[in-house]
Amino acid sequence: MILDSVARLGSYKAISPRFQQAIDFLNANDLHTLELGKYEIDGPHLFAIVQEYETKRKEDSIWEAHRKYADIQIVVEGEELLGHAPIETAEETTAYKEDSDYALYSANGNYFKLDAGYFAYFAPHDVHSPCVAVDEPSKVRKVVIKVAID
Repeated sequence: MILDSVARLGSYKAISPRFQQAIDFLNANDLHTLELGKYEIDGPHLFAIVQEYETKRKEDSIWEAHRKYADIQIVVEGEELLGHAPIETAEETTAYKEDSDYALYSANGNYFKLDAGYFAYFAPHDVHSPCVAVDEPSKVRKVVIKVAID
């Protein structure tokens, strides 16, 4: 897992050659006004999902992990807590669904606050719990970039 400023996303290009394409997408679009939905950047290998939602209480959150994709989760407006746990410390509660690329888990991880202008990178071995309210539920605008793991 990585937590850093979106301005420093380029520092992590060694993780995947697709990071530069993700950076180019971010620089070419106003994330505050981009319509909600899915944006293909490099077909099924790299795409962005622009979403808005109300954060939820910790007790209502879910823990998930992916196998085909890593997530770059960028908060554009608002703030939220994100949970993180190493996959070997979590218990799978819903079997992996290949068509949706996720499995659900029960985990006791650590939470951190993600403010606007920051991102969290989750690899397939990172179980994570997104969309959690900092204090009270509030509106968040987020872009999730899905990076295929080849």
